[in-house]
Amino acid sequence: MEVYEPLLFYRPLKNKERLQVLQASLNCKFTPRMLWRLNNNGGKNISQCIKNIPKEGRNCFPSGELVQKHIDKCKNSYFTVVKELTKRLPGKRMSSLLPLISDPTVDTDVRLLHVVRDPRASLNSAIKLGWMPDYNETNFQPKVKWYCDEIFQNIKFDQELKAPLNHKHRLILYRDIAARPFDTAREIFKFAGLDLTQKTVQWISNMTSLKTVEAKKDSGDPYSLVRDSEANIDKWRSESPPERTRIIEEICQPLLKVIEEIRFE
Repeated sequence: MEVYEPLLFYRPLKNKERLQVLQASLNCKFTPRMLWRLNNNGGKNISQCIKNIPKEGRNCFPSGELVQKHIDKCKNSYFTVVKELTKRLPGKRMSSLLPLISDPTVDTDVRLLHVVRDPRASLNSAIKLGWMPDYNETNFQPKVKWYCDEIFQNIKFDQELKAPLNHKHRLILYRDIAARPFDTAREIFKFAGLDLTQKTVQWISNMTSLKTVEAKKDSGDPYSLVRDSEANIDKWRSESPPERTRIIEEICQPLLKVIEEIRFE
């Protein structure tokens, strides 16, 4: 089962609540008071787990019915994959997830996969989607510094995590996923203790093949799963203005250095 960004709430959450939602997504122990709402975002249905509140005109499902269906699906799944952004984690820190992999009372084998992307590429994408101001706006540099500092601190946590927990956590570069999708998929499945089936290999091939990319390139859907994996690696170089790149490289120098070190380990 896949749970897509369960911390995408309509209201701010306390750190304790964020961890509770992640735990529930992994061990299937949801409470009847949870309410789930479907939101349409870029053609995808996103599940939002929120507290039991009055409808207030929102398109909400009966909480008890929807939660029970989710619990049934969760319990009948051999494994669950939860995808979430680090900026939504408690305190925006990977270290906040330590209880999920270290608490003996958590009866679920949890593995953390931390995907890190070159900030020049990720910031270019964020600017294109309107999620980030551009380099000619006054709040650009402070936001870039905050963004890169957060990633740098999370990588430091990755590197400092010691045995016996380091086998439950892995850092992987987005560049490797794009440049070596099949080899990286094998590494990820092995880390998770899962078998990479031929069906999954074929799906990766379909989603990254030039034929599929050409058929989908005109859709303009930023949430599409189809990618030209090799062309996507350094696409930012032709899209990002030189001055924007210069500012990012200057502010994010420590992060870029550690990413480069990881790349050539």
